[in-house]
Amino acid sequence: MNLRSIREKENKLRKTMIQIAKLTYSKGMIAASDGNMSAKIAENRFLVTPSGLFKGFLEESDLVVIDQNGDVIEGNHGPSSELMMHLKAYEMRSDIEAVVHAHPPVITAFSVAGIDLTEAILPETIFILGEIKFAQYSTPTTEDVPKAIENLIRQHDALVLTRHGSLTVGKTLEEAYQKLESLEHTAKIISEAVKLRGGKMVAPLPSNEIDKLWEINEKLTGKKRPGKINDISNEGPISHELIAKTVMDVLKEMNFQ
Repeated sequence: MNLRSIREKENKLRKTMIQIAKLTYSKGMIAASDGNMSAKIAENRFLVTPSGLFKGFLEESDLVVIDQNGDVIEGNHGPSSELMMHLKAYEMRSDIEAVVHAHPPVITAFSVAGIDLTEAILPETIFILGEIKFAQYSTPTTEDVPKAIENLIRQHDALVLTRHGSLTVGKTLEEAYQKLESLEHTAKIISEAVKLRGGKMVAPLPSNEIDKLWEINEKLTGKKRPGKINDISNEGPISHELIAKTVMDVLKEMNFQ
């Protein structure tokens, strides 16, 4: 890619990133300066949102260009404080061209409640997101965050960062955002179903149906079903009664009842 092509791609990415940042804010996926996003311009060149600025009012000139070490190449602001997490995603998979980290409230609440949604409840989840995996809690802005996602991001496009939001990836910023919106929409449907059942947790799709959906998905997209990865919790299974109570408590706290 020559310099002119790089500049043209960067200019397009700047416009798209601002649109996605404002959309993410307007949809309630982030608040104030929460969240961050990045896109790959070329080898060793990435466009990222700045640290500490209100995402709803970002301008193209606020964005920062960095290299694969996180050093600033262009820009008047410091890059996102979660930069290491983004760079780890690019390092682990060459097909990733964009990363979006947000704080969608409902799916984040599921992580606070300790409720695992790996087994699909809705068929669309498999087609759009694959498996929803929960990454172990790690202190934001530290090296623990990229370590927590390192193995999971190899096979998954949508991760829930326990007590910390979500991480979605794609070949474009639009695709990464689409997965974020789908992730939160899925969580909202499940939370509504739990309320309609009087606080009882809903069951996943039957295993044979999940197998069938993955076969269809592989034919359509070529993407294979992820292999088994250790669960984030080592505290043993959570009872359905505890799950139901916790979901209802979280929903009350969030005024969703």
